[in-house]
Amino acid sequence: MDLASCYGFTQILNKLDTVRVEVGNKDEYSWIAQGNQRLRELSKISNSKVQVEVFEGDHSSLFGERISERVLPHFVTLFSKQTKLYH
Repeated sequence: MDLASCYGFTQILNKLDTVRVEVGNKDEYSWIAQGNQRLRELSKISNSKVQVEVFEGDHSSLFGERISERVLPHFVTLFSKQTKLYH
């Protein structure tokens, strides 16, 4: 039995409002790619809001582009929704 199954990982995933993970398909740290693949599988099984995106490249490929085109827009959307809740 894996650790995720022991702790009801899919129930935890379903409680999260948002998680976005990006990993390169040529990442030199194989454990990162493997862990994110497992996260992607569990997310699909549990129908959670976790997003795992695999991009072409290694750990640091196109870092600036990914930050400006993917990561920052994700947080802008997230914070915009939260701001509307408080007004």
